[in-house]
Amino acid sequence: MSRYLPALALDGARRPGALALRTPAGDVACALDEARAHASDLPSALERLLAEHGLEARDLRAIVVGTGPGSFTGLRVAAAFAQGLARGSAAALKGLSHAQAACWALLADGEEGLWAHDLRSGGVALARCARSAAGLAVLEPARALPLDAARGLCAGAGVLIGDPEARIALGADALDPRWRDSSRASVELALLELGLRALERDGPDAASALEPLYLRPFGAPSS
Repeated sequence: MSRYLPALALDGARRPGALALRTPAGDVACALDEARAHASDLPSALERLLAEHGLEARDLRAIVVGTGPGSFTGLRVAAAFAQGLARGSAAALKGLSHAQAACWALLADGEEGLWAHDLRSGGVALARCARSAAGLAVLEPARALPLDAARGLCAGAGVLIGDPEARIALGADALDPRWRDSSRASVELALLELGLRALERDGPDAASALEPLYLRPFGAPSS
């Protein structure tokens, strides 16, 4: 049994955010309240989830947090909450990109996919990953591109992964069989699985090194 059990994953990249918990009995997940701010819902949602399984925050041995790209507010809140929780529980901390988690959730072994996220202001984030029995390979990490360049890459890609906002921004047909909707996938469970694999393989991240991946839109001002 892994020394990192019980373990928690925090997905703040999308709204509503979500939590996933791994215990010796299996994995469970819960969504946050969409009508409430991330900061106000996270502590109570976590307390309920842990209590359902006879646990407290101090029992956690690992915390995985999605680093984005995604909701600016959600990423900031999730990162800060994970850092504080890790300090309080002495749990190992690991950051993992939302793109990797979404690709793991929606690709089958042997498939390669292009993940997309609408950055607004004329930009789209793209990342390319391949899944195999050995794990997930990041072929191209998430980067910001102008819409025209992103549309060109998507036109020649096989599997496309993203939420409805990304599909609209890219002009992809809703019935395009290549498109897989990440908003309907249990990305938080994939985040938990991949994060724990990375933790076992590479060890924990320093809390001070955990930074959300915002990726400004192409051509956006730096201020």
